Amino acid sequence: SSWAQVEREAFAAPALRSQPQSDACEARSSMPSTQFAMSLALWVVAPLIISAEAAIAEPGTSSEEPRSCPATDSRCKRRQHANDVVLLAKASTLTRARAVMNNEAFAGVLPLHQGHASSLDSSLSTLSAMETFVQRHVEQVVAGNATNTSDEVLATISLIKQHIMAVKTSMAFLHEADQYEISRTLDLLEQCNQEGESNSGVQALESAMKSERSAHARCRLQEVTQADDAAGKCNNYEAGRKGTYSGVPACSLDHASSSNAPEVETFEECLRKFESWIPKLPGLWTLYDDCRVAKEAHRNRTSLCDAQQSKFESSFCLFASKQEDHCACHNRTSQFYADQRHGVKRAEAARKADFQASVRMDCLLDVLNASSADKHQALRNCTDLVVVVDHLSIDYGSPPEASVDCASSVTRPCDDTWLSHEYTSTEWHAKAPAAPCMTCTPPTTTTATTTSTTSTTTTTSTQPEEFGRCCAGDFVYLVVDHPNNRIQQCPSSGSGECTTIIEIEKPNRIAVTLDGDYVITAYKNVTRCPKHGRGTCVDIVSDWSYPTGVAITPNGDIAVVDRDSPVSLRLCPAKGDGACKPLLEGLASVRIYDLAVSPDGDYITPRGAGGVDRWDVDTLEREAVAVAPYSSYCGSVAVALNGDYIFVQHHASQVARCTSEGSCKIIAGGNGSGDAANQLNGWSVRLLNDSEYIICDMMNSRVQRCPADGSGVCKTVAGGNGKGAASNQLGHCSAAVVAPA
Repeated sequence: SSWAQVEREAFAAPALRSQPQSDACEARSSMPSTQFAMSLALWVVAPLIISAEAAIAEPGTSSEEPRSCPATDSRCKRRQHANDVVLLAKASTLTRARAVMNNEAFAGVLPLHQGHASSLDSSLSTLSAMETFVQRHVEQVVAGNATNTSDEVLATISLIKQHIMAVKTSMAFLHEADQYEISRTLDLLEQCNQEGESNSGVQALESAMKSERSAHARCRLQEVTQADDAAGKCNNYEAGRKGTYSGVPACSLDHASSSNAPEVETFEECLRKFESWIPKLPGLWTLYDDCRVAKEAHRNRTSLCDAQQSKFESSFCLFASKQEDHCACHNRTSQFYADQRHGVKRAEAARKADFQASVRMDCLLDVLNASSADKHQALRNCTDLVVVVDHLSIDYGSPPEASVDCASSVTRPCDDTWLSHEYTSTEWHAKAPAAPCMTCTPPTTTTATTTSTTSTTTTTSTQPEEFGRCCAGDFVYLVVDHPNNRIQQCPSSGSGECTTIIEIEKPNRIAVTLDGDYVITAYKNVTRCPKHGRGTCVDIVSDWSYPTGVAITPNGDIAVVDRDSPVSLRLCPAKGDGACKPLLEGLASVRIYDLAVSPDGDYITPRGAGGVDRWDVDTLEREAVAVAPYSSYCGSVAVALNGDYIFVQHHASQVARCTSEGSCKIIAGGNGSGDAANQLNGWSVRLLNDSEYIICDMMNSRVQRCPADGSGVCKTVAGGNGKGAASNQLGHCSAAVVAPA
């Protein structure tokens, strides 16, 4: 019942396999009839079965995909599944073996026996014809009309017996081959569904998409409420300004400080006019302030909803792509199953008919061996014989339905039908219209471009933002708000009105990759998010001890500090597949909180005692390259284009800049802990460009933009309105960087 057994038994008939096909029957005289019949069936059928099985077991390496794929590589899995269908189609080579048993091809086997039956009539080329021949001969014998049987008839009957044995022997092989084809195709259909139902499959992505859709709709409904509130309050203000509180005196109070008598008289006359209007001012101010606050709240809500809309559209793109893959898998395999079922059913019916004919002929041939007294009853028994063929029935199973609706076409974001269903026909769209739609785009692969000449090789690349190259155009501040579990995006204008673009538990630091994505260290995880948070964030790694500092190397790899781990520093590949390698291990005495990378790739870390260490990128040898002007805890570090080191002295409430020769100066703070423009209570520092710094003034819940000239008079660009969770507040700032807008 196994192909290996078939092969062994086929090769166990050397008398057949060692001779030319035309001489095969000469070996018949040296072996028993049953062995000859078995060998005949194996000789004809087994090579076809074995070659087909080999095609399944050993696909060619030149065109087939690997037989295993990474768990997250859906494209590889789709290719593998398509190959499975191709290989199964190759297995259908087994159907060639059926030709041995099919009535239409039976004549193709008969020439093997022409050495014994050269005079066999060509009309006996089918089992049906053979059964008729045997039936007629047996009836003549029973009726007493065939007293002398010719040698030719005896030879024909002998060959027919051998054919019957070959037919019955080979049927088990062919039945199993057909059952395998059907069962394997059903397995492939089930694989489609299992992939669709997995944690990363179509159902999971559909659930995530629906969650983002609901969140977006809720946000827009809140935007409608706030739009109505702003419209009502601003209408009240407009009506009051033009009605109740109109009539502002047209005179001027500019001469309040004048000593000129006529000017003073003009001023006092105007002042008397204002006396009756000034009591109205508080009411007008209240209406104005209500309008202003409501409009601001509405603007903030619109920004939040636009960000949520981007998340929804990205999640829908992922779902639509996965659904198309799943339906293509299911439809392709379903069609293959239907084709297989049609062919196998025909073969099954023919096989059953052949088996029944073979059994009936066996019965008729046994009549010849019965005694004269029993021949009539034996013939009647054959006439009434019912041949059971249930063992040759194929189990066609029940093809599983697709995990999702594959009957209707999949719409994608920004299609007219999609926009109508998702946005323009909703109850909120009139007062809270959606932002411009973001179409689905296929993933792109970023490659380095190298231009070579006869003497030089120049590599074109983008440097990380930390190296002071942000930004040629407009930029934004990205602020890590640790207590509020969020990443805030704040405008370059410094207005302080920020938008939450990413919600993440206990964020610590953030860096901007070469292609504009954001890498965030958070509690136990390192997460990568699309630019502006427009899309789904993916964990690069998880379950680390406590990742803090993060920086991008010149070639785009991601260096991460794991503060509480025996492995202090790790390097993760730019592609973000989580295959991070340890760099610094066993440094219990060195607790690293932050990280920068020099333009030539060395790792720069703050030293707790107050200074900076440099780790050679090739040897990882440590060198103390800067010592703080005053002994103080050093919590954050950055590197300037010229190689200077900038670091925060947390307890001294100041930021220092030191050259590689060791010359240092205070460039911000240094005036005690406080919240004045020249004071800090800071935590981290990054460069805006090579002449300004962005300082996270943690305990003051603000971000300061400070000049490089060392004047120390800084400007608040985010927060600074007390500790809180409003759009113009921060819980506290644990990191801030700049990124292209």
